[in-house]
Amino acid sequence: MRGLIVFIVLAGLAGGGLWWWAPWQEDTAAGDYSGETAEVKTKTFQIVLKVDGTLKTRQAKYIRPETHGKIEWIVEEGTKVEKDDEILRLDKKDAERQYETYENQITQLEAELESAQTNLLIQKDQTLTDVAKAKLALDVAKAEFEKLLEADIPAEERKLKLAIEEAATNVRREAEKVEAYRELLKEEFVTRNDVEEARIRWKKAVEAQKTAQMAWDNFVKYKRDLDIRKKREGVTESERNLKSAENKGKAQLKAKEAAVQQKSIRLKRTRQQFAKQKDLLSKMTLKAPCPGTVLYGHPDNPWMAQQIQVGGQVWRGNVIMTLPDPTEMAAIAEVHEASISKVKKGMKAFVRSAANLDQVYEGTVAKIASVANAGRRHSGTNVKRFRVEIAIDGKELDLKPGTSAKIEVQLGVVKDALTVPPQAVYAKQGRFFCYVVRNGKVEEVAVVPGRDSDDEVEIKEGVKEGDRVLLRDPDAVDKSAGAKKEPSKPAPATGKGNGKKSTKP
Repeated sequence: MRGLIVFIVLAGLAGGGLWWWAPWQEDTAAGDYSGETAEVKTKTFQIVLKVDGTLKTRQAKYIRPETHGKIEWIVEEGTKVEKDDEILRLDKKDAERQYETYENQITQLEAELESAQTNLLIQKDQTLTDVAKAKLALDVAKAEFEKLLEADIPAEERKLKLAIEEAATNVRREAEKVEAYRELLKEEFVTRNDVEEARIRWKKAVEAQKTAQMAWDNFVKYKRDLDIRKKREGVTESERNLKSAENKGKAQLKAKEAAVQQKSIRLKRTRQQFAKQKDLLSKMTLKAPCPGTVLYGHPDNPWMAQQIQVGGQVWRGNVIMTLPDPTEMAAIAEVHEASISKVKKGMKAFVRSAANLDQVYEGTVAKIASVANAGRRHSGTNVKRFRVEIAIDGKELDLKPGTSAKIEVQLGVVKDALTVPPQAVYAKQGRFFCYVVRNGKVEEVAVVPGRDSDDEVEIKEGVKEGDRVLLRDPDAVDKSAGAKKEPSKPAPATGKGNGKKSTKP
């Protein structure tokens, strides 16, 4: 039922369908549905995810050599060892050669570091020089701009204003002369030519006045602003040049510093490796870190155990032996990609071993894989599954690694929700319905289902508490030639469990 609801919800959303409610009343006569209905109730129920899994030990000591080499001697597999017992000896020849290699690398890196530090000092001096030049150019540009504003422009303005005043005075003077000549002409003290010459001089004065005014207007409208813009742009360009010099210097210094840092890091790392290699020469004999029974290789890669033998090659970091700890157990489950988003770390779970299904162990979700597996190609499916680890509570558990297990993850609790049995919800064309019995008649009511378990479905909209819903589809009964279909019964609820070894979850 749960899978059907999920599928229909997705199909409804993809088709752009909207939830709606439309009452539908049967045309048939009212009947007695008391034995075929369930009451809509407000309940609190548990959501459970049931999966199969495998038991494994959570803790094990994995023996990894700290260097690579050939096995000179190894303890026999299956031997019970105590802490600090000798379990492996490696050939030291390769480790000694590596020791000499690190020593030579240190000498070379020390010389490279000294050269990088010298280049850094040279670059610092060059950067200081370039920045100083750019600052001087900026100071000159600012001084020229200030001179323009405070000296050059005021002087030009005074010069042009004086020219306008002189032109205006000359116009008045020439105009007065024209009037005087005209009076003298009446007395025949001057000739008409004298008057005309005076008028021409007045006209020239007027034109000179206009020219002076035009010079002022051009200065105010064009030249003054243009000169200011040029000088201001000179300041801006000098500021950009200074910024560029500073940024270029910083970038070059950063590159030189990075080179010094890189050489320093490589030298430091090589010295650490040199010291570590020197220490490893004294650790070519491996000892058991704890008591246990020796197993060759890693339990997840059993085929690698065949390579663990005298004369065989081992590599630093690879697991060559395992000392399992049977006191800490876990169950590994492969969870379907459609359900993995519901599983969270820390969720409670119940585990039953296939060897004894009556015994239930409590546990907690400890790890969830971030990457899914590649599906099961041999079965022809591309369904992705995620590896989930359940840490089982308790220290002295009668469980065997590798045994199959039944797992129930407690996904959460739905509190105070209106609920109906799953068999009371029906899907049609991307919508969900319940058949509600009211006044002896059946109404098809659109509902909005929410979260669900095997035994309960949350109903967010469409019905109210106390309503009675059919546990069958009345249409199916009508289409079966009047034969009354036996209603399906709700499945028994799954309990929550209350202890590390309860009888059933």
